[in-house]
Amino acid sequence: MENTKRVHFIDDLRLLAIIFMIIFHFFYDLTTLGFCKINFSEGFWYFFPRLITTMFLFCVGKSLDFSHSKGIKWPSFWKRFIKIALSALIISLATYLGFPNNWVYFGILHCIALGSLFTLPFVHRKSWAIIPLFAIAIAFIYGYDVKFLTALIGRRSMDFIPIYPWWFIFLIGLIFPTKWLPSYTWRPWKPLISLSRNSLRVYLLHQPIIFG
Repeated sequence: MENTKRVHFIDDLRLLAIIFMIIFHFFYDLTTLGFCKINFSEGFWYFFPRLITTMFLFCVGKSLDFSHSKGIKWPSFWKRFIKIALSALIISLATYLGFPNNWVYFGILHCIALGSLFTLPFVHRKSWAIIPLFAIAIAFIYGYDVKFLTALIGRRSMDFIPIYPWWFIFLIGLIFPTKWLPSYTWRPWKPLISLSRNSLRVYLLHQPIIFG
């Protein structure tokens, strides 16, 4: 029962990330359409989407731990992986047709698909996860970047979430001790949890609705 309560925290954290995402994209779309002017390259609006990304990827890492703790469930993993990968492809095609100058070639869904694939082998070897964690941290501290990836594509992207350094957050979520997650029973927002458990659908549908 205790672990179930702690799983609730991941659902709730994902729900909060979804709400933040909708708020961010609402103002992003207003700026895109010329209704307001927001500089997304500094201050609050620079860090806000990075906080949202961190919340989502942490939840993915911890969810992999919960889902496969008693053994890798390959059928369910591949089903989920294919669903996310196809959704990422749809996002790429849609943004390429709508915004060819800054289409999404490696956004949050691309990162989740590849990051999940990279993280899964460490589910039952968490001590080994320290190696890539340490490597990413050192590379990031010493200023290694991924500009060569954007140069390879030759254009900017409205949503670029590269596997480096963001794989770091997957691994943090995976190895984060379950006993350290908050445990509680009072959840007045429980009617909204279906949004969290259908986060992929929400992600795919919210932007067309807001933009429309």
